[in-house]
This record gives sequence, C-alpha cells and structure tokens, in this order.
Amino acid sequence: LAWQILLAIISAVLLILSFPLPGGKSLGVLGWFCLVGLFLALEEANSRRAFLLGLMFGLISFLGILYWVPYSMIVYAQMKKAWSYFALFLLALIMAGYYAIFGWAYQKMKSQLEKNSFRFSHLVLGVSSCSLWVSLEYLRAYFPFGGFPWALLGVSQYKFLSLIQIADLGGVWMISALVFFGNFSLYALVRFRKKQQMAQAGIFLLLFLSSIGYGRWRMARIDQAFQSSSELRVGIVQPNIDQSIKWSPEFFWASLQRHIQMTKELLQTQKDLIIWPEASITTYFNIY
Repeated sequence: LAWQILLAIISAVLLILSFPLPGGKSLGVLGWFCLVGLFLALEEANSRRAFLLGLMFGLISFLGILYWVPYSMIVYAQMKKAWSYFALFLLALIMAGYYAIFGWAYQKMKSQLEKNSFRFSHLVLGVSSCSLWVSLEYLRAYFPFGGFPWALLGVSQYKFLSLIQIADLGGVWMISALVFFGNFSLYALVRFRKKQQMAQAGIFLLLFLSSIGYGRWRMARIDQAFQSSSELRVGIVQPNIDQSIKWSPEFFWASLQRHIQMTKELLQTQKDLIIWPEASITTYFNIY
C-alpha cells in the first residue's frame, strides 16, 4: 500500500508541474509521463483501493494546480482565509471524484481483460482507458455546476504548437487522448512483453508523428494565408483596472469611460479592428 500511495503522489506532483508555473515557466514535457506512476499504483489494487488512489491523485493534483484560488477569493471577494481554503479543498475534492471513478473503472477493465486474456488485450486496455479518461474530462467540463474545464490533460501541451493544431479536428479532447496514450505506451514499455511493447509504442509513435506532421502542414497553410492577405491594423485597449473594483457597480461608468477614451486615442491613427478585454462590460446592457 505504501508504494502505491507514493507512486500516486509522484504522479500527482508531475501532473501539477506539467501545467503553467509561477513566473511563466512551463514543464509541459512532464505531461507525457506523469500518469505512468498512477498506472503502476493501480496494478495490484482492488476496486476500493483503486478508487481511493484515484481520489488521492486527483485531490493532490487539483490542490497544487489551483493553489492561487484562495488568494483571489481573499483579495477580490473579501472571503475569510479559512473559508477560502475550505472552498478550494471542497472544489478539489469534487473534481478528484472523476479521477476516483477512473481508478475504479480502470481496475475493473484491467481485471476483466486479465481473466479473458488474448493477444491484443493490452491494446484494448490502452484504447478503452484512454476513452474513459477523455470521456470523464468531457463530463467534467459540463458537470457539476456548469462544469470545470480547467487542467485538462491536453492543456499541458499549450506550448507544443505543432502538436496542438489537431485541436481543430477534435478539440482539446484529441490532445488529451494523445497525451494519455503516450503515458500508457510508456507504462507498456515497463510492464508488457516485448512484442506488446513494440506494438503499443509503434501505434503511439505513428499517432504522434502524424499529429506533428498535420500541425506543421496546418501552420504552414495559415502562414501562407496571412502572407497573401492585406495587412490588418489592430488596436488593443488595456485599461489595467484593478480586479477589486472592476466588478463594482459604483465604478462601472468610470471604467467604461476609460475604455472609450483609450479607444479614441488609438483611433488617432487608422485601425481596422479595436479589441477590448473580455470583462470590459461588467453588466447587461439593458440594466443601464
């Protein structure tokens, strides 16, 4: 049990580090093997232990990834510190439930395939567990409370531009599936027989290189389209209004006036497009 817990914790830490870190740093490469420890931890676990290992993995992951949430609630929502950390814990626990379900279902699938073992059972496990992971991510994006689509596995590759172009084919879910399958392929190199290892690695390598090939082709097409198009003059309004007052009704008109004034300044030279921040209008138009 101790080594299973340790492996799950290591996996959670690697997952945390694969997402953007303070200071703009990124270790997205860790996303390609952060789940290997979790697979190893689930190997000899029964259903109950697999559920708990998944829950622990998810809880640690979300507490680490969402470390900044209490600060936002304390500073901008004037929430008491104890309540803000409790809210973070509750959010992380709810989201960790998806990983708990994954751990339980993965163990069930693995046990069933081991009872009815056949030549390509490891591939079936890889594909089925990948489908399960992506399905749970998709469900998490919409349920509960309208969804929480943060820290999806595919998002860890946001700097891998030639790879993430496949998102225009299958969204972030396709990227998550590829990263998950990469993790499972590394796990296969450790645990499966040589022929199974080669088959798993070969399929992943084909998918990986195909994705990069498509991405480079797509980026080249986009660059070509921009080169042949006329220049677009864009102005960006960045009013730098503090979050502590941005949503206050008392500052609505002052904030709006600041946006308008900066827009007028930008329009002193010709512009084809002016872009305002997404939270520039903090109310419904028909209220005022």
